[in-house]
Formats: sequence, structure tokens, C-alpha cells
Amino acid sequence: DIPSILIETAFISNKKEEAKLRSSRHQSKVAKAIMKGVKAYFAKQNVPSTPTSRIAKSTYKIKKGDTLYAIAMRHRVSLSSLKKLNKMQTSQIRIGQVIRIPS
Repeated sequence: DIPSILIETAFISNKKEEAKLRSSRHQSKVAKAIMKGVKAYFAKQNVPSTPTSRIAKSTYKIKKGDTLYAIAMRHRVSLSSLKKLNKMQTSQIRIGQVIRIPS
């Protein structure tokens, strides 16, 4: 199973909610709440890796649907440490790419 999320933040037909949606402060608040929920979900889920996706204890082969953030959460490491170890400036990855996982 692949986790997915669908979020309804407000109704633009409601003038007050529309005004909130235009506010960068409110957008930040909503984004932080969503991130908190996603982190809480992955902290509680045991997301096993498949034998074909693991090359060795300290490496991971990117497969379709992977994101760098999800890989970091699955291996319980920070996104920044994963990017730093792999000398990545962005979170862009490609299928088949092998990355190192911090221990």
C-alpha cells in the first residue's frame, strides 16, 4: 500500500475562508499542521523496505513513487542529513539512483 493524502483546507466560496487562504501566515500555519500530521503518521507506521529496494545496509535504490522525504522518514533520518551525505542541493531523485543512508 502506498500512503496518500487528500486535504480540504477551506471553501473558496466562503469569503472569510477565501481571505484566510490568501494569507501567507495562514498558509504557513496550515502547511505546518499538515506536516505535523504526516510526520505523526510515519512515526507510527512500520514501513518495511522490500528486498529488491535495499542494496546494502547503508544504501537504497530509488524506485518509482519514492520521494527523498519519504525515504528519510522510512529510514528515520533527517532530510537534511540524507541530502548532505549524498551531496544533494535539491530533493530531486531519479528511478534507479542509489543513495547512501546515514547510520
